[in-house]
Formats: sequence, C-alpha cells, structure tokens
Amino acid sequence: MHKENRLLRTANQQRDIVQAKDMYEILVHHDVDGEQNPETTYITSRWSGEERVPSGELHISVIISCETSSTSEQMILNSVEDSITIEISMDLHYDITHLSDSGNRVLARITPLECHKICWQSSLVAQVDTMCFISDMSSECHIIDPITYITSLREMKRYTVKQRLSGFELIVETELSGDTEKAFIVLSIFNLAKNSSETLSKKFSTDSSNGTFSVPLSSDTVYAVEYKYIKVKPFHFSTKKHFLIEISLGNNSEPSYPLVEVEFHMGNDTRTESGFIPSSHVTFTRSELYSDREIHLHLEPFCSEMQNTTWIFSDQKTSHHVDVTPAICSQTNEPKFCQYENYTKCSSYLCYSTSVVINDNEYSGDVRCFDFTQQLPINSNSNRLPTFTYLLTALFLVISIHVE
Repeated sequence: MHKENRLLRTANQQRDIVQAKDMYEILVHHDVDGEQNPETTYITSRWSGEERVPSGELHISVIISCETSSTSEQMILNSVEDSITIEISMDLHYDITHLSDSGNRVLARITPLECHKICWQSSLVAQVDTMCFISDMSSECHIIDPITYITSLREMKRYTVKQRLSGFELIVETELSGDTEKAFIVLSIFNLAKNSSETLSKKFSTDSSNGTFSVPLSSDTVYAVEYKYIKVKPFHFSTKKHFLIEISLGNNSEPSYPLVEVEFHMGNDTRTESGFIPSSHVTFTRSELYSDREIHLHLEPFCSEMQNTTWIFSDQKTSHHVDVTPAICSQTNEPKFCQYENYTKCSSYLCYSTSVVINDNEYSGDVRCFDFTQQLPINSNSNRLPTFTYLLTALFLVISIHVE
C-alpha cells in the first residue's frame, strides 16, 4: 500500500485560491540593512504577506554551482519569522579601472572566480501530530552577474622627516576624496645600517585619523619604508609603495650617512704634445655603514648619446667611476682644459638615485643632482691644472622628503 502526506491550499472565504508559491519569495542580493556589500552574495527567504502555514515551515535547499564542484546550504523559515538570510562567500576576480576624473576614483568589476550559478528547491512543510505534510515547489536558478562599484582610493600625498628632541619622526600624509571608507595603513620600517636589527611595523585605522600617520625613528641613518594601504569596505583592495628616507640634520639637504658617497676628481693624468689633459671623473662608492647591503645606483643620462644606466654595488664591486670630461667640456670654452673643439652636447647636471631590494621589493630613494660647473676650478692662464678631489654637494632634492 502506498501512502503520501501532501500539503494542499484550499480556497479562502472569498473563494480566492492562493498558490503556495505566492506565499513566499526568495531574493538574491548584495546589500543588508541598506549597506551595499559587492563582495558578498546574500539569499533571503521571506513570507510575502500575513498568510503562513500554521505550525509550518519553508524549507529551501540551495546549491551553489561551481566549475569543478558544488556546495549546498539549507534554509528553514518557520511561520513565526518574517524572513531569514544566509551569506554566500566565494572567491572573486577583481578588474580595477582607474577613472580619468579627479578624486583618485576607480571602477571595480567584481566577478565570481569559479561559481556562477545559484539554484534552489523549496518546500512548504507542516507538522501535524506525528505526520509531516509537504508541498514541493519547482526549482529555480539564478545567474550570479558581475557587480560594478565606484569608489575613491586613499592617496599618499607626501612623506617627510622631522627632527624631534628624542630623535626623528617619519610623517606620511594621505588624502581621500569624497567617500568614507573602512581601511588601514601599515608602515613597515627597516634600518639599513650594517648589523642593525631595527625594524618597526605600525598599523593605523583610517577611521580614527585625519589622514596623517607618524612613526618615530631612532637614528639619523637610511631607512627602507613600506607603505601599505588596505581598503576593507566597500570592497577589498590593497596597494604598496616602497621608498627610502635618508635623514639629514637641521636644514642640511645632504643626508648624514648616505648610501653612496660621491666624489669629483680632476687631475693631470694624461700628457700630450700640447701639454697635460686633465682626467675628470666622478666616483660613486658604497658607504661603509651599509657594506652588507646590495645597493643599486641609477644614473640618468647627462649627454645626448647616453642612456639610463644602473650599477649594483656589492662585495664584488663597491665603487664606480664615470668619465665626465665631455659634460664639462661642452659647458666651457677653455682650450687649455679640453682636448677637442667639438664635444657631445651634454647637460651641466649629473643626476642619480639609489635603491635597495628587500624581499624582492625595490625601495627607491630621491633623485639628487649636482652641477659640474660648480665643481670645476678652471685657470685659463695655466697650461697645467692642479689635481682636485671634491666631495660633491647635491644642489637640490625631490621635495617629497625633507627634515624640519
């Protein structure tokens, strides 16, 4: 003998027949309590009106279909509840596009990485005494479409170093246009001096700040700094910046202990029929304080036929010489100083920067420049030029870092 217990809906007193499927609704959405969350998919089951199944429940079996697997969730909405919501989290793909308008805004297109469809099977269930009555509804499926969202990103405006009574302080200034956000700033600092183990990492919440973040520094040396911006809402986004800070004392633009020391040399090294020809070159040397570091020296072209050049200072090579005679002779008409009449067109400035690689991340310093003509003691009345060695002084720095 076959026996089934079925739940049936009869007509009301007005003889209106309400279909069981009209008693409830199932929604797929990305917001809760008015707050948009584009990274999370929510499924809500709720009764459509006042009519409920007495002592009954709405059972929903949810299946999330993925490319190589599937996951199921069960939802049970009883007659005394108005609604129930479950949260579906999945791996996502982010396509970030920077908008051309102001405010450092981006458009994020967020797509499920592998799971693209949600299906559900619903049933109305009533328990009467020891018997269970069920009304099966048809199954439905919903394609998980990509979500687009526009938000502003916090921008690091500048960093400076200020001298305090107890030492120094790194100050990082940021700016967020328009939106509010939930985000964090993490500053990680490494002292590059030889045998130094000084490291510091400090995490800040942007909720409780005015956009300025500071970290104390203990000594006037060179530090590698990692700036990490972690945006949590409305969606997850993170970015990093790496840079070097070379601390200077007082109003001096030169760092107290630079990574690379620079010297200008000029001497009577070559004798010709017409006299002595000076050998003019600049020497870049890795400072002893950082002898356990691999330092990259980046030299910008100062003559028209040159290209950007990088040298690596390590235990095998700690210095490099650059012939600057063409640059000097293109800036002077002194026949007793230069061997030829026509030299390659060159600038009077030599510009360079340094960087250090830590854990595959390159930390770059500011560009420094000096003027050859300020280092050159030309004596037009003499056929011989005395030998000079100068410790070069940079005329200016990129203004993103200075000591006050």
